[in-house]
Amino acid sequence: MLNEKDKQVLILEKCFNTLKDGGLLILDVFKPVKYVNKKKEYNEVTRFRTPDNSIYIVKTRHTIDTEKQLHTFHFIYCKRKDNNTYEDMASIDITYRYIFQSELFIMLENAGFTDICMTDIYNGNTLFVSAKKRDVGGKSL
Repeated sequence: MLNEKDKQVLILEKCFNTLKDGGLLILDVFKPVKYVNKKKEYNEVTRFRTPDNSIYIVKTRHTIDTEKQLHTFHFIYCKRKDNNTYEDMASIDITYRYIFQSELFIMLENAGFTDICMTDIYNGNTLFVSAKKRDVGGKSL
């Protein structure tokens, strides 16, 4: 979702308005890994090889702003030149505002959704969500 609460609320309202009565909203929401939240920063590196045997690495630095509920991914993509040298190819930062389960539940209810179901998946790192748009009479199907 987006990195500002009012935009997150707006997107849920747009989803509600787009669905037919009784329609089902399905989404998943990434939850920051607990050890990233505690340290407020975490680094990891992934390596992969293309069919032409070129080797690339992706360096990822996660930073957390717990006060604003922001999680930023800083990605740097590199290509291996020789055994000890890598060339930076591209970089990108992606920031999103993470949502606590109770907050998301209230946001969905306020948007008009009913029958809200939330389940932890992927070792608790992701929240799977389904919610129904109430029918015209105010009842869910």
